[in-house]
Amino acid sequence: MQVKKGTNNINDVGPFHGHYNMWLVFLSFAIAMVSAYVSFSFAIQLRFQSKQGEQIWLLSGSCALGIGIWSMHFVRMLAHSLPINMHYHIGYIIVSILFATGGCYLALTYIHYGKNPLFTLLFATFFMGSGIVLMHYIGMSAMASVIVSYTSSKVLFSICIAFIASFITLRVAFYTNYKLTWKVKLMCAAFMAIAITGMHYMGMNAAHFYPKNWIQR
Repeated sequence: MQVKKGTNNINDVGPFHGHYNMWLVFLSFAIAMVSAYVSFSFAIQLRFQSKQGEQIWLLSGSCALGIGIWSMHFVRMLAHSLPINMHYHIGYIIVSILFATGGCYLALTYIHYGKNPLFTLLFATFFMGSGIVLMHYIGMSAMASVIVSYTSSKVLFSICIAFIASFITLRVAFYTNYKLTWKVKLMCAAFMAIAITGMHYMGMNAAHFYPKNWIQR
């Protein structure tokens, strides 16, 4: 890609077009699914723990799911190749991990301690969905080598995917008469992985990547 000399408008510069390494795409899906399955397994253990043990299992489940979601995102970012050497801001990466883990922790905490099932599910959905969305878009901000602009309608759609998927997953996993057998956990984990994948791809589809030095002086 060539940057027009003397241009002062980012719209005068064509965006980069990347491609995906499908092996890394499949790996990222597997990471998301395994982390969700482990997290739901930890959630079962909460019922049999003491007060002190509850916090350990909450933190373990939150870290498993949050870091798993973040790892899925980062592997997918590595799977998406752009015709430029990429560099990342470590600070943004750390913040994105904290939002992913924190959102999952608050969601699982509300699920465990909440009294009103409806409000508990809604609050848990809000925190988990927000954690996924913030993790993704803050993680995108970590891309130091490019300028990223977004199509607003697609960003909104990606946010809707994250919240709807979080709601359905938490509803099936914790607010149905199904026991969390390995089959139910596997189903919920698969749906969670598909949902996170859908949110990620919609967010990536909404993004347009431009060279950092698009203005030549």
